[in-house]
Amino acid sequence: MDLLKALPDRSIAGVDGERFLAIYPGARFVLGPAGDLGLFELGVAGAVMTSHNGFFDHGVLVEARFSF
Repeated sequence: MDLLKALPDRSIAGVDGERFLAIYPGARFVLGPAGDLGLFELGVAGAVMTSHNGFFDHGVLVEARFSF
């Protein structure tokens, strides 16, 4: 099965051989010590993405984690 993508002119094209690079620098905040009530973490990152045709530009990643 071939992977496909939609182009801005509403046509469909294959993505074989295409690659992109995504870099997500960010920060993680940890609230409270690990204990009976668990540990809450919040992460935020901004993405810089690029490909040979510049199709990808920006992205944001938000992650929440609760460990107990």
